[in-house]
Amino acid sequence: MSTASSKAAVSDNLKGENASRQNRIMIVVWSWQYGGMKEYKDEWAIEGNSGDKLVRLDLKMSPEAKDLLQQTIQSYAQQGDVFVFLHRRHGYNQKNIKAILEQLNVDAYAESTIRCFLFGEGNDKIYIVNQSKGLLGTRGSFSAKLEDDTRDQAIYINAIANEEEKLLKRKHFDFVWNQYSHNFKAKIFELKEDLFHSLSPFLFLKEIQAGAAYNYIKLNENQLLMLRLLSFIGKLRKGSNLETKLREFEQQDRRSYFFDDCHINLKITYGEQLAHVYNELCAYISKGLLAYEPDFSFQILRDQFDEMLQAMAGSTYD
Repeated sequence: MSTASSKAAVSDNLKGENASRQNRIMIVVWSWQYGGMKEYKDEWAIEGNSGDKLVRLDLKMSPEAKDLLQQTIQSYAQQGDVFVFLHRRHGYNQKNIKAILEQLNVDAYAESTIRCFLFGEGNDKIYIVNQSKGLLGTRGSFSAKLEDDTRDQAIYINAIANEEEKLLKRKHFDFVWNQYSHNFKAKIFELKEDLFHSLSPFLFLKEIQAGAAYNYIKLNENQLLMLRLLSFIGKLRKGSNLETKLREFEQQDRRSYFFDDCHINLKITYGEQLAHVYNELCAYISKGLLAYEPDFSFQILRDQFDEMLQAMAGSTYD
């Protein structure tokens, strides 16, 4: 893609972001009934703004649940921007996100941003146990106790402003919304930075033996980086030992490393042009970096990462 094309894509995306409505709606599919929710669905307002809200759904994945979820998204997309959070242990995966977004006809809601995220195991920024300004506590609640080494007792954090009125604290809602507004861009940027930091010994060599970088990444000490790359390019098989290992790294580091919700969101909510850039980058990683390609170029790899990040609207972090 030419520089001019990239700038045009950025401009178009920014226009779409700026045109989005003020209202922000989170739809969170989780084990809410553990926390005492009697119905499969309810709605919570956010203090200080009648338009922002969080919708709780407790729906195990099924054809009926998918249809109901699509109807729910369609309904709220008429009111504003919608972020959908799907819990992996409820049976949701990247195929479900693809089916939901493709059948939504996102173009019909051009004035709204619709994005779907997978989460689970307490490793994502939506959790209070991972970020003190998060929203989700433990076992279907909006609260959690956090251990603090500097104090004798645990800290109790509650995202609820008024339980009777079903009102959530604004700072928790705003924090999570802002984090996920650039979730994909931040994760891709972090992968790029960690990758080139790890490969720094190769970057100033005039001649590099074919496959040298690949053999380096395959070392046990670089296993996390390899697994993140495999997830990014869609080569981490569901249910495999490698997937289990990456989940162990998430638990250990309290960070989200999976990209299983990334590609379809890039294609549907960011557009085909950005999806094309992503596909080209994945192909170069797969056939160049993670292979014995004699003509592999670190500069081309860096340029492709940069082109993709530049084409994604908004900042990388707050």
